[in-house]
Amino acid sequence: MVATLKLDPHDELLRRIAEISTMCEEIEHAVISLIALHGEHSEALDSARALEATAAAMKQQLLQHYLECRIGEAAQGVAALQN
Repeated sequence: MVATLKLDPHDELLRRIAEISTMCEEIEHAVISLIALHGEHSEALDSARALEATAAAMKQQLLQHYLECRIGEAAQGVAALQN
């Protein structure tokens, strides 16, 4: 007997969110290390903080997209039940 897998259509999006979350944590640790090595005012730190902000914004956008998809699906489900 062959088992069939039912994949959530959002699995790939959730994987990407997890990857970006891990990347954000790694960047945060790098920023902390840079501060420890070079202090609060360095060119490398400015670049690392910009990267940190960009990664956080990307994560926020993916999370927003995921939530909007889920809300849309829920609304469709409610509309289908009301018809």
